Amino acid sequence: MPEYKPLIDEFAEMLEKRFKEGEIKEITKETYLRDASRLFESVIWALSEESLIQLVKTRGLKGNYGKVVRDLKRIVDKRDR
Repeated sequence: MPEYKPLIDEFAEMLEKRFKEGEIKEITKETYLRDASRLFESVIWALSEESLIQLVKTRGLKGNYGKVVRDLKRIVDKRDR
């Protein structure tokens, strides 16, 4: 699989381009970026560590993602809903 920049970074660049072209306002750009983060957070919260790791394997990504998943789940679990 090719090496891509982090999805959230690519999304932020897309939003910035849309903002500069006048397609969206600054507040919309910020809202959409925050919404993307909340979507990511919700997936981390809803799925088990095992399910998340299996998704990574199903996607065909190589590596051990257990530590990353555990750390992200710890962060999400500390947040108020």
